[in-house]
Amino acid sequence: MPAFLTDRLIPACWTAALYAALGWISLRICIPPDYVSLVFLPAGLALGMVLARGPWMLPGVGLGSWLVQWLASSQAGLPDWSWNLLVSPIGAMLQAQVGAMLARRWVHYPDPVESPSRVMWLLMGVGPLSALINASLSVPVLVLSNAIASSEGLFSWWTWWLGDAVGSVLCLPLVLVLQGQPSSHWRNRRWTVAVPMLVALLLVGSVVYEIKAWEDRRIKTQLEEAATEMGQRLQRRLDAQSDSVQAIARVMQVSQTRVGAPQEITQEDFAKTARHWLERYSGTQNFGWSPYLNVHDRSLYEAKHWLIKGRSPTGTTYTSAVRSEYLPLTLIEPRANNVRALGLDVAVLPATAATVASSRASGQARVSEGIRLVQEAGEQRAVVMYQAVFEPQAPEQLKGVVSAVFRMDDVLQAMSQPDSGHRPESCLVDPQAEVDNQRLAGPLGCDRAQWMTHELSLRHPLRFGGREWELRVRATPAFMDSARDWSAWVIVALCLLCVGLLGAFLLVITGQARRTQALVDLRTRELAALAHYDSLTGLPNRSQWVSRSQTELEQAQRLGERLVVLFLDLDHFKHINDTLGHALGDELLQAVAKRLAPCLESHHLLARIGGDEFVVLMPRVEQPQEAAQVAEELRAALNTPLLVQGHEINLSMSMGIACYPEDGDTLDHLLKHADTAMYVAKEAGRNGYQFFMKEMNARVSRRMFLENNLRRALERNEMYLVYQPQIEASTGRVAGVEALVRWNHPEEGLIPPDRFIPVAEDCGLIEPLGAWVLHQACRQLQDWRDDGLDGLMMAINISPMQFRKPGFIDTVRSALNSSGVDPQRVELEITETLLMQPLNDLDSRLRELTAMGLTFALDDFGTGYSSLGYLKRLPISRIKLDKSFVADLPGDVEDEAVTRATLSMAKDLGLHCVAEGVETQAQRAFLTERGCDTLQGYLFARPMPEQECREWIRQYRYRQRSA
Repeated sequence: MPAFLTDRLIPACWTAALYAALGWISLRICIPPDYVSLVFLPAGLALGMVLARGPWMLPGVGLGSWLVQWLASSQAGLPDWSWNLLVSPIGAMLQAQVGAMLARRWVHYPDPVESPSRVMWLLMGVGPLSALINASLSVPVLVLSNAIASSEGLFSWWTWWLGDAVGSVLCLPLVLVLQGQPSSHWRNRRWTVAVPMLVALLLVGSVVYEIKAWEDRRIKTQLEEAATEMGQRLQRRLDAQSDSVQAIARVMQVSQTRVGAPQEITQEDFAKTARHWLERYSGTQNFGWSPYLNVHDRSLYEAKHWLIKGRSPTGTTYTSAVRSEYLPLTLIEPRANNVRALGLDVAVLPATAATVASSRASGQARVSEGIRLVQEAGEQRAVVMYQAVFEPQAPEQLKGVVSAVFRMDDVLQAMSQPDSGHRPESCLVDPQAEVDNQRLAGPLGCDRAQWMTHELSLRHPLRFGGREWELRVRATPAFMDSARDWSAWVIVALCLLCVGLLGAFLLVITGQARRTQALVDLRTRELAALAHYDSLTGLPNRSQWVSRSQTELEQAQRLGERLVVLFLDLDHFKHINDTLGHALGDELLQAVAKRLAPCLESHHLLARIGGDEFVVLMPRVEQPQEAAQVAEELRAALNTPLLVQGHEINLSMSMGIACYPEDGDTLDHLLKHADTAMYVAKEAGRNGYQFFMKEMNARVSRRMFLENNLRRALERNEMYLVYQPQIEASTGRVAGVEALVRWNHPEEGLIPPDRFIPVAEDCGLIEPLGAWVLHQACRQLQDWRDDGLDGLMMAINISPMQFRKPGFIDTVRSALNSSGVDPQRVELEITETLLMQPLNDLDSRLRELTAMGLTFALDDFGTGYSSLGYLKRLPISRIKLDKSFVADLPGDVEDEAVTRATLSMAKDLGLHCVAEGVETQAQRAFLTERGCDTLQGYLFARPMPEQECREWIRQYRYRQRSA
């Protein structure tokens, strides 16, 4: 997974989710108006994550804060969009960043927070100080957006700050022990800090929840009591208003009200009756009387009183049309402010006609829907009650209608007690009215459903004038403050303070325990270092390298980085160790380590894992070519000879390279594949490097197969010798044979020597194999001599590794003695490689073998880099011209020049020359003409088994004698 996801994006998303979840929990203990929490745990989460993970956590903090503000706005009944939805997240991010900066400056984070002074600075200094930021930014915005009353602004600011400060004290220790960096400082403190803190928080949380629930229930009970009291008082008032209308109706029923009658009730008489009720109930706008008139009474009425009028829905009055009956408002008290209403026919007024008709039909008092009083300023709402009055002697005959206008705001306010400032907010609603005309009294908008979304709100039913009304009541901040028992929250504060002190105490004691453990670990590491470093070179040993490499590999896997393993093996070091001694070999390894170390960067890891094997770890590699460049630098470091104990040693090494994730996802796989690639590099000629490829497994498996089977080949008699004749150029006679080893595997068949000889040299089997060849060839030469084939030379190839073995001379002596062969008939072929590598007693060994009667030939001459001084100084009798120079003779100008030079040099040095690979007569003629002594190749004979070679020599000699 990419590092960006694991280190930044995913933690930021988790931060947002946890911030929102903890914010939702914190909102459960909000104070009115349900926007500010007493304990805001996300503040500690935000500070801890930004401190531990860096500024990349700020987007998560902002997103989580936005979700919390949205929840808080919904809970407080605020609009879906307000500036606080942006200001608060910005404040939360700024607060977390400033807090992190203060922690790094004052507490020296990421140093472990262990001492009491640092713990107190972090919990009692950094957290509370940084908590000032968001409160100072968000509360003014909430006040400006009317989410918080201006009178509550200072208290809300203090509570906001307190909630963030307490949340930081409670949550910050938990975040640090879980996410603190470096994790080694905090890992061992998780159980001892997190578990007690979580248990304490759960206990305190349950206490807080129960206290909050108890407090809410108690306040809701008080609200219910207040609402019930208000509803009952209002119902009694409405009943009294209804009684006043009915009382006036009874007076008008027994009074003379007919128009033109001698004793018709006058305005003064009506005023005396109504004034008593007006003075008693201040919310009454007026009382009125509308006598019943038929069409014949209209002219007399208008002549004596007023024109009968109607009123349009817009409030414009007009002369009433001719109708069969009328109910004009004739008497009204108080009269002074209501003169314009006289003459209005209540039976046709749009707002009252239906109510009048209902009262006539039922005979009961009926109330209209709410109306706006046109005589009043503002939004004064009122209702009109009508009571139909019938003739005493003729109950079916309508006499008139008594009306009463009640100002509902005044009625509702009259119900308030002297301490009404601490009473809940109320609203009188007529649910049966039109949707836009339901509010009778109370603040604007209180008839809407949103007004009742507050958790502490109630409805109380009322009946008045045949209509079902509703008194809506909800708690106000003043009511909540007066009802709240702050002693319970003091207990909560003390509980939270105890939890905060517990967190500080746990940080201190776990810090001291960590320091103690760190000292123990330091001493343990000092002791363990002896087991983790190579005592010879001072480099990390295998155990240390594996441990650190495993850590780097896990980081590479987590961050999605590339990692490279280089496996280094010194070429032919075993031979140097065997010939020059282990003491020199040890010093040589030390010199090699000093040569290699400067080639690597500080984050690379070089280790010696055994013998002459080194390994390099390269973490955070962008491209594989970087590994190739390092391999070239390491190879070049050994190009200059090493001077050890006075010996100038030319050394090279083979390297294998394996890359994560391409070549394996575990350290074992990478080591194995790098080792495999190193073997391929050796097979390719050494002194180089190879990148691992999957097909190499098959090659290495093949090599292992050869090595394992080669160990048993001699025991199973799978090895045998073949012999290729060597012909004297001048005479054509058989001068001798070269013994060549072959391997006939029972399953694989014939395995050529160029495949198993290098394996034998590398795995140490060349010594027993070479000894077997020596004994077998010597016995065969003696057997041929006994059979009459005398005068032959036996050329035997000797490996440089075999020659360097301390017991080589004894092995040669044993072969000569056991076979009884004439040593002068045995020629040992050595290569230029032997002469190129240092050997203290090279001269003495050659001369000792020469003293036994043996002769030496230098094989594959011209393919190496040997000094011609060796040819002059050492007891070498013949040189063998490599077949690569013979193959294109004659015709190839360069090969002809090399051949002529070699033959001329051999003649001048007194050495015989053998040409290998002669396959044509033209090659034979060219070589013979230029003085080559001996010829060997397919032109004369292929390598043959013992019996076939025996017969070939006999027949060849017979043909020569016959010729």
